Amino acid sequence: MDSNRFDDIGRALAGRGSRRGALGVLTGAAIGGLTGLFAGPELESEAKGKKKGKGKKRKKPQGERCGRVTCRLNERCCGGRCVDPFLCCDGTEDCNGCQACVDGLCEVDLSRNGAPCSDCLVCNDGACEVPNDEFCQNHELCRPENGRCCAKCLDDQCCEIGEVCIKSGASAANSCCNTVRNEPCGANGDGTFRACCESGIEECVQDTCELKIPCPDGSRFARGLCCEGGQASCWGPAGPFCPPLGHTCCGAASCDSTQRCCDESRSLCCPKGQCAAGQCCTGDLKGCNGECGDTDTDRRHCGRCGFNCDAPGFECCGGSCTNLRSDDENCGACGNACNPRSEVCREGECREICSHNQPPWQNPCDDGVDHWCCPDGSTRCCRLSGNPHCC
Repeated sequence: MDSNRFDDIGRALAGRGSRRGALGVLTGAAIGGLTGLFAGPELESEAKGKKKGKGKKRKKPQGERCGRVTCRLNERCCGGRCVDPFLCCDGTEDCNGCQACVDGLCEVDLSRNGAPCSDCLVCNDGACEVPNDEFCQNHELCRPENGRCCAKCLDDQCCEIGEVCIKSGASAANSCCNTVRNEPCGANGDGTFRACCESGIEECVQDTCELKIPCPDGSRFARGLCCEGGQASCWGPAGPFCPPLGHTCCGAASCDSTQRCCDESRSLCCPKGQCAAGQCCTGDLKGCNGECGDTDTDRRHCGRCGFNCDAPGFECCGGSCTNLRSDDENCGACGNACNPRSEVCREGECREICSHNQPPWQNPCDDGVDHWCCPDGSTRCCRLSGNPHCC
């Protein structure tokens, strides 16, 4: 080891005040001296070979070594670990109010409770935590991992930095829009947008993404398609598609004129009037207040949705709210009809007409077409000359 090397060690020791730093320098110097001492002709030839290979393909840049591993380019080796650079420190003043610098790494310091943390976090019992009120602005969320605010999206998850949240509708899935490559369109008023227009192809026109270049018929529609008859394009698993004429978009499907979109997230088209709670009602059932009901028999939806037939003695028969105690067509039960010539419904039973007359008119007389009652004393109905009468 030459004298110049010892001079380097002396200057390094003079510039560092810590015992840990001095020890690191001495160790490095010892290793370096031993390497130079034992280096033989083989190492010299290897060095010459490296110079000759000057034109070889360069290796991809890598991060710094940290023990037995290599850190990523966006990481630093601190405290023997590869971490985010903002966690590294040279002193406690480099850390936030809840932390202290320990072996080059910012760690929680219980003795510093109450001091401010980074960005939106607060110090609680020596730890930086998300506050209850999440005091980020414009409906943003506070990230617990780094204390930075982000756009609230995807069931209270965060969009990345440089992205905004897209909420196109109540039943549509949320997404994030990269503002570098695309243009957010149609502000919802809560920090989110309705659509994400593709830069260079689409532009935001009245809160809708439309083609920059109009279609042959002069119309302009989103997603890069010009559909027949000027119809708007739909979006399916494979991308945008043109629906058949007269159809409307429903998620990844399209509904015809006899259907309605029942659940856009499931791409479900139902016959009109037969959608309830995201499912199609089968058969004669209709969608009423979020449930499937039979308007012919359902007392809560008798004849139409929401019409309640729930009074005592009443029942929903064939879509009509009827009194089973007096209805000749539905006497005592739906569909139980009395004989129209000779019976009437009383107290839910079909009874002979004459039995309800007061004396002296209790003897029935029926010619097969008409039915009437004869007075007391007439024991039979006479049929003379085709003209029946009470005898």
